[in-house]
Amino acid sequence: MSNKGKIMGNTKNKKVKNKSIIKSKDLIQLNKNKSYKKTLIVGHSLSDFEVVTELLSNNGMELASPLKKEGITAVGISDILENTYITDANREKQLNIDPVWDGLALDLFMSNRKHEWWGWSDERAILLLDYWKSIDAKMGFVFAYATPQKFILNFIEESETFSKKSFKKAVDEWCSYHRTLLHFYYRNMDRSLLVNTQQVEVDSSQYLQQINKQLGVKRSKMQKKNLHIKPYAKKEPKTDAVLSCFIEELVQEYPMMIDLFEELQAVANLPYKLVQTVQRNPIENIKSLVKQQEKQSVLKTKLKSRKKHYKSTLKKVVQKNTTLINEWNLKQTSLEDEKNALSSNLQKYENALKEAKKETKVLQQSKAYTEKELSTENDLLLTQLHLVQEELETFYLENSSVKKRLLTLEDEKEKAVQDTIKTVNELTFKQTN
Repeated sequence: MSNKGKIMGNTKNKKVKNKSIIKSKDLIQLNKNKSYKKTLIVGHSLSDFEVVTELLSNNGMELASPLKKEGITAVGISDILENTYITDANREKQLNIDPVWDGLALDLFMSNRKHEWWGWSDERAILLLDYWKSIDAKMGFVFAYATPQKFILNFIEESETFSKKSFKKAVDEWCSYHRTLLHFYYRNMDRSLLVNTQQVEVDSSQYLQQINKQLGVKRSKMQKKNLHIKPYAKKEPKTDAVLSCFIEELVQEYPMMIDLFEELQAVANLPYKLVQTVQRNPIENIKSLVKQQEKQSVLKTKLKSRKKHYKSTLKKVVQKNTTLINEWNLKQTSLEDEKNALSSNLQKYENALKEAKKETKVLQQSKAYTEKELSTENDLLLTQLHLVQEELETFYLENSSVKKRLLTLEDEKEKAVQDTIKTVNELTFKQTN
């Protein structure tokens, strides 16, 4: 038997444990009053959170299908986004993803739209929680955590060599991971479930009840005869005292990890109830229990204070949003009035433009007609002018001819007068003589 099987009541390896859990084939249906049809399971890589996913998968939750065209899985989307956006400076902050990447998430939803309830597990999604929440209002979250002892045991088993430096780095990452997890959980407790992986293995029925309560997914009649999970409390586990002592000493060296675990315990929907430690005498056990209760009381007080703070903050945000909405509504009303006024003016201008176009067309037609009429009149006047000119020339010639005849007649008249006077004179002279 491996060391892992000797600590924390883990008497079987992972494959055997999972088989004991997945024998419960009770179907799960969506609660129509409150239901999150998509579930994202998130947990540290050394917390054995896979068992949480497998239990849901065997009780009605469909595992997310990859994108139909590209074949990218849900975990693959997280890898793409984190490789694009994550830096050393923002390893504890939620990533701010540009909308240009929303197509991948929407394609994932479209690929699984036929599933009534589906989900996936992704340890790397810890920095994408706000993003997945913003993508779909029907996204529920299940957060899984393990005891520090379990984390250390898994770390030892997966490490080729153990060193203080590598272990300290792993502890720092574990604390950072769970601080980020808690920060999101406090702000989204209505759509989130926080469970201990070891307790899920012990009490799967309670876990499924919490799924129903928090995420609105209810179970049909459970086939209890298929449940063969025996609570660890009924069986005294075999322990490796040396390894247990070593792990406990490591835990005590990192009080920050202990405080964080106790905070997880205080706010979890399904906390770990069977704390396994090295054997102590009764007095030490009582002192330890009192100390734990005091710490839990302090954590609960802090939790209430945080809830009060979040409610106050939420109230302020709601008030601010209400003010902004009212201001926006006023601006929108003002803009609509301006739009209506502009539309009315535009209509007037368009009507005036139509009238102007009509008048211009009439003027153009009138101009064309006037120009044609003037051209005809000019031609007629020119013709008449030519006729007058010809008549004037004729009159001039005739007048010249008349003048010549008058002059000739005058000459003839004067000659005749002279001849008459001469004749009279001659006759007078003859009569005298």
